[in-house]
Order: sequence, then structure tokens, then C-alpha cells
Amino acid sequence: MNDCVFCKIAAKEKKEDILYEDEDIVVFADNNPRAKTHLLITPKTHYSDFSEMMEKEPTLLQKIGNVVEKVIKTSSIKGKGYTWGFHCGGKQSVNHIHAQLLAGMKEDELVL
Repeated sequence: MNDCVFCKIAAKEKKEDILYEDEDIVVFADNNPRAKTHLLITPKTHYSDFSEMMEKEPTLLQKIGNVVEKVIKTSSIKGKGYTWGFHCGGKQSVNHIHAQLLAGMKEDELVL
């Protein structure tokens, strides 16, 4: 996708501080954070929605979960409480499937 900001980040066409990268996934901080820690975990391949990703590459969901666990284990959020998940069905602000990992919220905040 030529105009997709997440595709440009994954292809290193747009400068972003990549916190984790492997052959399938990149992780970087959200530019409009809703918590002290707000990371985006996105596949390098463009999928516009969850259904498309699951149809074309169903193993990617487990890969994303594994990356989330790696990031948690190697970061300062381990043991401090966090939430992660997907916005789907038009709820996402960028039309490229991505998970969000948030930590550092007040106890009564659920911002996903």
C-alpha cells in the first residue's frame, strides 16, 4: 500500500524508532499515546482488517501474541499491569491491522 503509514514504517521509508523487529512484525510507539506506554505491534504485510489477516495468514495472530510477550518480558512493564488487543471493524485509526499494548494507566482506566 503506497499511502499506508504503517507499511512505510515497516519498509523504513518513514523514520520511526523501531523497538522490535523480525521478518514479519515491527513494534513502535504510538505517536498519540493514550497511556504512559502505548506500543503498536503491526505486521509488515498490509492487511486492512482482522478477517483478511486471519484468512490469508492465520498463524500471524500467534506470532503477534509471541511478540507482545517478548516485549513485555524485556521491558519495564513486566509485572505492572497492561492491556493489549486489536481495534477492528473500522475502529482502527490506521487501516492496517495492528495490536496495541498499553501500560502505565491509572487502575480505573481501560483505554484500549
